[in-house]
Amino acid sequence: MLGRRGFFGVLTVSVLGLSGCSPITAIPKPTSLTTSSGARTVSPSPSPLATISGLVWSEEFDGADSSRPSVARWKLSDKLVGLPNNELEGYTSRPENLSLDGSGHLRITALAENYSNAAGQQVSFTSGHMESRQAFRYGRIESRIKVPAGAGLWPAFWTIGVGEPAIAWPATGEIDIMEFINDAKTLYANVHADTSVGGQWDAQGKLTAPTSFADDWHIYSVDWTAELLVFKVDGSEYHRVEKAALPAGYVWEFDRPQIIVVNLAVGGDFPQTAPDRAVFPAEMLVDYVRVFDAEIHSVA
Repeated sequence: MLGRRGFFGVLTVSVLGLSGCSPITAIPKPTSLTTSSGARTVSPSPSPLATISGLVWSEEFDGADSSRPSVARWKLSDKLVGLPNNELEGYTSRPENLSLDGSGHLRITALAENYSNAAGQQVSFTSGHMESRQAFRYGRIESRIKVPAGAGLWPAFWTIGVGEPAIAWPATGEIDIMEFINDAKTLYANVHADTSVGGQWDAQGKLTAPTSFADDWHIYSVDWTAELLVFKVDGSEYHRVEKAALPAGYVWEFDRPQIIVVNLAVGGDFPQTAPDRAVFPAEMLVDYVRVFDAEIHSVA
């Protein structure tokens, strides 16, 4: 997201951004899944980094229609008010907002509704947000997702460094693997971290297509080393951030394990557009989340 605690827009670094490109062609779900002793192995797409070979963690979202995602593996948010970025939605763990669809997908549904919780907090939109209960360091993190499009929508697949609240954002580091807003014709990747003088730096890349990414499934990924972050869609790189290229005073916070987050926001500082109620209910479908060649860390 543009900021776990808010978007300050203090500093930016140069990025590789592409626009005016040919239409994006979706690639199908990988079929090279095999089971051996209960463990799944996947043949990932080629990487410009060190060889990507081993699947170390995956969520395939298998389960009955309308059942909940695994609470043993994911923290499901019930935060209704006080969200960052001036977002309009409230998050609930109800199956109306977060559920499996019975076909191997996570279904995050944003609703235009007047909703209140037991504490009397009220919102006009509800949606879903969940975070992995384990954290990861380095390797590849990827997901196959079908995003929604519509004024005010803000689907995202991202990571946040461990350590909050003792370590305040942006010193945690944040890696935005995929974000879309409104018509979903521009794919955004971003990196957020702190500076040595208490500021914030951001490194945004984007890829604009003539048709909406919401028209099909796409695979969004980041390849992550101690020196480099490479962002790809359907196996093609469109943005990278290199530690060695950062200006003096920019702190590289990406040696800290990161928690995986998927969510569908409504409104806020990034879309800068009033939600169009005609697009609700809006669904974000997630086929899988997979992590390759990474360290796995427990989260307190």
